[in-house]
Amino acid sequence: MQHRFVMKLSQSQSKYFFSSLFFLGTLLVSGYFARLDPNWHHDGILFKPASDVAAGLSLFRETFSQYGALTTYLQAAAIAVFGKSLLVVRYEAAIFLSLTSAFFYLIVREIVPTSIAVLAVVLWICLAPFFTQTFLPWSSIYALFFAVLGTWLLIKGVNFGSLKSMAWGYCFAAGLCFAASFWTRQPTGILFPVMFSLFLFCYLDRSTSRRTTIVQALSYVCGFLFFNAVIFSWLFIDDALLDWWKQSIQGASSFAGQES
Repeated sequence: MQHRFVMKLSQSQSKYFFSSLFFLGTLLVSGYFARLDPNWHHDGILFKPASDVAAGLSLFRETFSQYGALTTYLQAAAIAVFGKSLLVVRYEAAIFLSLTSAFFYLIVREIVPTSIAVLAVVLWICLAPFFTQTFLPWSSIYALFFAVLGTWLLIKGVNFGSLKSMAWGYCFAAGLCFAASFWTRQPTGILFPVMFSLFLFCYLDRSTSRRTTIVQALSYVCGFLFFNAVIFSWLFIDDALLDWWKQSIQGASSFAGQES
């Protein structure tokens, strides 16, 4: 029994060890490319509103942005702490990309052996667009991080298979993450109902308690609604709700239609 416990603990430590290595490795690579080749047009689209918000202006009402509010708030927070520099925003994006790499490994490791999980993440890193194009602190980097983190939390919550507070806590946090993904890049909002299908499969699985699945599903929905309520309330109080709709929803949709 003691031998099994040691083996299990060792496997768990190994999983997080490789996850940490991927974080550091991705940070070194993406951090290097973040210093190269600024694109003043595309970088400026993100840097300008973040700088304005860091200076105290109201997002959407006093400065324009066609991306999700959370992207600008995160970048503005980095500028407020570390200074008004494009490198600050680029390095922040590199950190989020590195965190994505770490949690992506943890997800894949839940399904396949270590060797295949390592290969999968290495291939994913090798496909990064900054190897052939300019590194840009796009909102998609932040959205991908929250989507991957939400998926990992959802897997952790469902794997509990009980009504323990940790189980529904993970599901609630997953709902928060998928809402955050939407508020960084709007099209990723579709991931919330897609990931909800996991609970439908669990509900149909007779080996799983249906009461447990319902509670976990409700926790997931509550997390999503709570995060949205906070952001919507802030935009309403800031008198920027209508401006958000015109810029981030109507404007972004019109722009995407022209691009296609």
